[in-house]
Amino acid sequence: KLTIPLAKELVHLVDSALPFDSPNSLVFDNGCGHGALSSIIKSKYPNVHLLATDVSPGMVDHNKARTAKENWKHFGARVLDSRKLQGVPDNRFTHTLSAFIAKLWTYRLE
Repeated sequence: KLTIPLAKELVHLVDSALPFDSPNSLVFDNGCGHGALSSIIKSKYPNVHLLATDVSPGMVDHNKARTAKENWKHFGARVLDSRKLQGVPDNRFTHTLSAFIAKLWTYRLE
């Protein structure tokens, strides 16, 4: 219940700065969890290209199932550690969002 209102506000703020329907938009939902940000973006901009990642296979599976249920186009979800982003090219995305992962990180000095 807490994530949806905050996710809506974040999407609104980002969309105000750089609209999601800008030409060639490519959105990255880093640490997607159950997909609050992705679902808000896809409901308003169904044709935007979006990649959602999470370290939890269960969350990624949830988003993949939701994709099929809601018939999202141009959507990918995969397991990925948000601290490393292996396989995600630099400077690829026009929008990068992350709503609730920062408070969950534990940092280790290396």
